[in-house]
Amino acid sequence: MMKNNFKKIKTATLLLITVSFVLASCAQPQPSTPKEVSIIWSEIEQGVGLEVGDILEVVLPANPSTGYMWEVGFYNQSVLKPGGKPEFLSSNAQLGAQGSQKLHFEAVGEGETELVLVYRRSFENEGSNSQIFQVTVVVN
Repeated sequence: MMKNNFKKIKTATLLLITVSFVLASCAQPQPSTPKEVSIIWSEIEQGVGLEVGDILEVVLPANPSTGYMWEVGFYNQSVLKPGGKPEFLSSNAQLGAQGSQKLHFEAVGEGETELVLVYRRSFENEGSNSQIFQVTVVVN
């Protein structure tokens, strides 16, 4: 009788282990949560590393009351995609105060691209009194 119980316990244990391995092998890896990476003017030289799905936030000094705004000049569309409208942030409520312009980009594919932003007046000719922000973005 004892031998019979031992066989049942052994069989049940083997069955339990087998089922555990099967279930573990079927488990799907959880997708990573996208993160938001912020970069400012002084960090141009460092470049930016992102994962697909991450959001790149570029914060640059701006003063839209003078007519100057940061515009997207160049980027690889298979790597980055602009997200939302640019935002203007000011620590001072006075009219004409200096502040920051915030632009967002979503990492949509693996690869490397130069992100070029141009600070200019939309009503002036290309190249006159403009500034360039350029950073290398690598998406894995």
